[in-house]
Amino acid sequence: MSLDWDATKCGSAWKKLHPEVQTVMVFGCISTGIGKITKENYHKWAARLQVMDDVYHVTGIRPTLEEIKAAIGLSTNVFPDETDAIWAKRFTRVVEDRVWRLKDSEEVTREQSTEVS
Repeated sequence: MSLDWDATKCGSAWKKLHPEVQTVMVFGCISTGIGKITKENYHKWAARLQVMDDVYHVTGIRPTLEEIKAAIGLSTNVFPDETDAIWAKRFTRVVEDRVWRLKDSEEVTREQSTEVS
């Protein structure tokens, strides 16, 4: 499924944002589970994006709260919005997967070091 987005309701502040920041915000709607940035939810959207970025460090770009305010009006086809409980459950799975991958890579490293000895 494609990610469709519309920033026509954001106003002129959106146009002043760096294109990489715009891209992070559009794709951030997927990781935050929030398809539209509004006056009512931009703090939650920002907090969820920060949490996901803390785990993944995907882009190295973390929009400021002012930049996120400039994106109020951004809408995507990410719907329905995830409740806090559903998002937290998905995030927990992300962390559990990360733990599993770290343990697995540690075991591979240990096996390789014993083969060399």
